[in-house]
Amino acid sequence: MRSIGNARDGVSALDPPATAQDVHDRLVDYLDLNVDVARDTERLAEYVPAAQRASRRLTEANRALQDRLAGAEQSDEQADALDGFGESVATTLEDLRALDPPTVLEPAHEHQVRQLAQTRRLAGGLRRALIEEDAEGVARLLKRFRASAAEQRPPRLASKQALAQYTRRLRQPNAAYAEIRREQVALARELQ
Repeated sequence: MRSIGNARDGVSALDPPATAQDVHDRLVDYLDLNVDVARDTERLAEYVPAAQRASRRLTEANRALQDRLAGAEQSDEQADALDGFGESVATTLEDLRALDPPTVLEPAHEHQVRQLAQTRRLAGGLRRALIEEDAEGVARLLKRFRASAAEQRPPRLASKQALAQYTRRLRQPNAAYAEIRREQVALARELQ
């Protein structure tokens, strides 16, 4: 990305003759598009492995919660299991919030953060209800907790729209380059 940015800066600094100003401006726009695509690609390369690490930690926390709940005989043991799960979700949330998702993954990332925040709140509420021996609260929160777990996938429409937007962004430099070539040909004819 740095070399593309340097090329853009070098071209931007040029002072072309009036007849070449349109080609110059389009070339700068083309290089700007390439810088943006390179930046998103760089963000994608950084984001995906970090998000995968956070997801693995969450998978491990889910498995640990299931194991601890299966072995829990008392409500205080269940509350402790939920407390540990809530801490793991909080750590995962902190890690995810620190990430800078590329444009194409922003909708899925934001959805995941919202869902995990809700899961954390529900786990905390369920833990409190268990400690307080609130059977009605436990039943209500357990139902919401299970429903929340079932909704962990991002909305497909938002993901499809983001992917379509990213695809358009990838095509923009090609279209801009074709326009530059047309301008160059027209300028060359004009100068002959």
